[in-house]
Amino acid sequence: MRKDASQTTRLFAAMDHMRRVWQNLRPSHDLTKAQFGTLMVLANSGKMPTPADPHTCTPGRAVMTLSALAAAMGQTLPSISQRIRTLESMGYVERVPDPSDRRVSGIRISDSGISLLNQAKKEMGARVEAAIDTLGSENLELLLNLLEQFAAALETAAANENGGVNQTC
Repeated sequence: MRKDASQTTRLFAAMDHMRRVWQNLRPSHDLTKAQFGTLMVLANSGKMPTPADPHTCTPGRAVMTLSALAAAMGQTLPSISQRIRTLESMGYVERVPDPSDRRVSGIRISDSGISLLNQAKKEMGARVEAAIDTLGSENLELLLNLLEQFAAALETAAANENGGVNQTC
């Protein structure tokens, strides 16, 4: 079905508006979303928590190398390295020497990082929940279904353009 250009333009504008709003939404006064995500991955043994497992962080965090962290987050080593230096200077991550190789050190979230992360999750969750509440449960369900369908349709279109290879997953 062919849509007119005004609908496409309106969709682009709405998506751009959402991107700008999301970009400016900070998890806490102390963290950017990139720092927040990095702490989340460190606190959850190299994974982002899923909606089915949104547990709060507890001590006993995994130690990860910078390379493993960069791979887990799908980011470059230089960007992760700089972010870790910043988080380390803020006291939210700590370096852990490898007992078998003094040239290697790992990274783990510190106790103050755990506290900040849990507080940031609460603050970010409260902001998002407040926005969700304005929609009502029926509109929220409709929005989620439509976003999931639209994302799947865009993935299919991208895969078709790439000869059937889906490069988004």
